[in-house]
Amino acid sequence: MCSVEGSSPEDLRMVKDCLEKIERMRKEQAKPKDILAECEQCLKRTTLPFGNVFLVRLVGKAFDAAIDAEEWETALLLSIKNYKPYSILHHPFNPCVGYLLANMGKLLMLVGRLSEAFLHLKKALENFTVSLGENHFLYKQVKEMMAQCEAEMDSQEQER
Repeated sequence: MCSVEGSSPEDLRMVKDCLEKIERMRKEQAKPKDILAECEQCLKRTTLPFGNVFLVRLVGKAFDAAIDAEEWETALLLSIKNYKPYSILHHPFNPCVGYLLANMGKLLMLVGRLSEAFLHLKKALENFTVSLGENHFLYKQVKEMMAQCEAEMDSQEQER
């Protein structure tokens, strides 16, 4: 899905140039906040449709930079932005979709949105059950995060 519908070939070139610049910045070990700022500037300038593979990559780079910068809310917003395109570009039970769901669940836990986190982790677990199997380490990690999330929800209920 490399559509430029609603935008221009120049816009596609700009996003590709941004991706190259961001990769250079990562190799030069630029600060995560600087990489994130560059990603955000590029995202503000683009008119590519949300399902464009290069835009999905750019949002993914911004997500990685937000994680590295420990900007949890920003990372969460970026993962939400990329969820629908990921679901379109990949089969629903592709491990990439499961990995994104697991990351969303973990971020939701970090920002205290536990019931949403649990739902995302459950979806990730379902994905990994089909795509990777129950013996895979990612399946086991998500299972542990779900248990932790459930314990935190129970703890919050008891405090009320």
